Amino acid sequence: MTPTPPEPAADAVAWMHADDRAALAVAVARLTQAAHPHDHFGTTIGARRSLGFIPRKQTYRRAGVGWRLGVVAVDTDARLYVVGQIVRATRQVLPGHQAESARERRAMKEQLVDVGFPDGATVLLDATPVASGAAEAAGLVVVRDGRILIRWMPSAPDSALMPLPAYLAERTELALRPADAVLTDDASGGAA
Repeated sequence: MTPTPPEPAADAVAWMHADDRAALAVAVARLTQAAHPHDHFGTTIGARRSLGFIPRKQTYRRAGVGWRLGVVAVDTDARLYVVGQIVRATRQVLPGHQAESARERRAMKEQLVDVGFPDGATVLLDATPVASGAAEAAGLVVVRDGRILIRWMPSAPDSALMPLPAYLAERTELALRPADAVLTDDASGGAA
């Protein structure tokens, strides 16, 4: 039985081609029906001053849930994002000497847990919503003639741009298919 796709938030996707909207809705429906684990969206809140003089450190805010599908992510309302920074929220401390950048990253991971992200959750920090005029021609997501095209690898040429429906179908299938099944199919020559 084919899942009934949810209706995407109208304001966020009204500019999209109908095929792109439908592909987003189908991907969300399939991932939801399969109870595929969510990733969490987070937003960085920069250092600032409260009441004009009390210094506040940089922190993070929860911004919903969804799924990362390659270079893009979709939320549960079928909105499309370009993936930002990917971080695992955790308090796990690795032994041994660590570079300053590794200590900073560990502090960020711990702070994500402190602000309410589940320990061990994948957090997509500062994912950028795809808008009609926001995508650059050289970026990972390109909007041409109202259609969304995906550059699946930063160095891929324009001739390798993939239409959103095909990209989402492929990435959703990969997300829902257990890794063992992929390895088993490869070992048996692709027979299912």
